[in-house]
Amino acid sequence: MLRLAALGLAIILTAATPASTTYDLTTTNRDSWGSTRGTIVLTLGAHGILIGYYTSYSGIDRQQIGGGEEGTDIWFDIGRTHYTGKIAKDGSISGVASTIDTEFVFTAVPEAGS
Repeated sequence: MLRLAALGLAIILTAATPASTTYDLTTTNRDSWGSTRGTIVLTLGAHGILIGYYTSYSGIDRQQIGGGEEGTDIWFDIGRTHYTGKIAKDGSISGVASTIDTEFVFTAVPEAGS
């Protein structure tokens, strides 16, 4: 009986969970040495939780992403770099990224066809 009650609760909670939104974006990081490009796939889920991954254009570097969002504000980490920015109506993201000793501007725009 207890299992059935717990299962029923899980079903109710799952049904009440908002749908997720996935962004497939091309990224550009600009710092004093130039710019680097790659792609990120972000999924914004229930309660502002963000998960995803980053892939460098060379395809060699692939890293998990974790973060969050609230309204149009977004934040996430890729490796040791912390990103904060704003999500625009077209799905693009712009903001600032920082490491221990460097801060730079980043943009992420929707992939063609996504």
